[in-house]
Amino acid sequence: MFTVKLQACPAGTTLPLAVSAPAGCTAHLVVSGRKGQPCPPAALPVLPVGTGLYDESGTEHLRITGHVWLPSRQGNQALFCPLATARTDLPVGTMALTAMKNGLSLARITLSDKGFNGLREDQSGPAIEELVKGALTLACAQGFLLPDDPDALRSLLTRLALDEGYDLIITTGGTGVGPRDTTPQATSRVLDYTLPGFSQAMMQVSLEKTPKAAISRAVCGVIGQSLVINLPGSRRAVIENLEAVRASYHEGNEGSRRVQEKAGLRPHHHVDGTVDRLGITHTEHVQRITRREWEVSLASDPTDAGTIARQQSEAAGIIDRLPLISLVRSGGQTGADRGGLDAAREQNVPICGWCPPGGLAEDLPEPPGLLALYPELREGPSQGYVERTAWNVRDSHATLIVSPGGLEPRSGTEMTAIFAERMGRPVLVLEGARVSEDATEALAWLRSLGTCAMTLNVAGPRESKMPGVYQLTHDIMANVLG
Repeated sequence: MFTVKLQACPAGTTLPLAVSAPAGCTAHLVVSGRKGQPCPPAALPVLPVGTGLYDESGTEHLRITGHVWLPSRQGNQALFCPLATARTDLPVGTMALTAMKNGLSLARITLSDKGFNGLREDQSGPAIEELVKGALTLACAQGFLLPDDPDALRSLLTRLALDEGYDLIITTGGTGVGPRDTTPQATSRVLDYTLPGFSQAMMQVSLEKTPKAAISRAVCGVIGQSLVINLPGSRRAVIENLEAVRASYHEGNEGSRRVQEKAGLRPHHHVDGTVDRLGITHTEHVQRITRREWEVSLASDPTDAGTIARQQSEAAGIIDRLPLISLVRSGGQTGADRGGLDAAREQNVPICGWCPPGGLAEDLPEPPGLLALYPELREGPSQGYVERTAWNVRDSHATLIVSPGGLEPRSGTEMTAIFAERMGRPVLVLEGARVSEDATEALAWLRSLGTCAMTLNVAGPRESKMPGVYQLTHDIMANVLG
């Protein structure tokens, strides 16, 4: 629960929700957090699209429908503010509100050059929303219309998934073999991982209708916490394919079933239930035994006190043998980034990371750029450094920043710390330039996190901005990993 100073507005009005007043903008202001203390700029809770703000009586007064960057009156950094739409007529005053999300959020994207230019009515997008509403409870649904532009689609997908926090993102159009049909390629570039079973289910249903379905290249997968599904462009194909995914059925996990059988369990009957974001029906294999069988199993249970103690000792030994850091992640730029990567290589610790397309770096501006030095890195979907910075933070357990003298305002290093705070990732900034002391501090901090075999994101200034930061970061990480 946090306290909000409300602006007077009728139901349906959308205003930013900020922790400090944006420059030249009216906004609802968060004046205190859970413990009644003032909220610093990075302390506003993560509020994905569809989140409702409720009072103590359970009345929803505001709902998050988007996010926007706004200039602050301090002028030193922009504010990333949720857009809150009033659900009731709001008076001027202060109110204690609790954030809850009742339902899923849907973003539908129609890709059509003719539709974008006003030459064709979009019928596929509304069909998507209609079908999803019939199967799921939606807290928010929003439509988008784009030309067949892969760059625009990649940018929108990442924004909707990572910045807005939509649960479900469905595209329609651009899945064929025409020269402008680039939706699958653009989507694949930004997916964390694919869901080939969804694509196969849609293809199977479509082939039953027409052999032309074989040319569809739709992909499905996940970005962050968002489920992404490509659908063909026609209204009929949208209905057929979405129904195929929604109604997909399986008989449970075969690996689990075989393990149960080896353990002597016997499938007795099945229980159907509806789970997952698309209402996919699963079948659960249920083992039913008599009370007598249960009593016999208890009497023959080998897990006595001695056995439990031995198993706990073995487990502790396994944990003790696990490395504190199993993977070092970085963006690969000159300076701190490469210092961390090179130290990891020397200690035989695997490396990875997101970098700009073409391996762009200040000293390697032409492809393959830094990918020639660090082929383990992956190209992000968009030009520049902001997105890959966010993804490296997102995909790591913790972030270590080496920046003697502190964080430079409005720098990429400061942006890394802001992303870590917003995503709830632990972050430590080493502001000194003493290898031994800094390494000791970093080790103590990492151990305090209570996690082993973690992925550590290493960041800091470029060598051109802070000469010597490469060697400093390298030596600190060599001590930490050694």
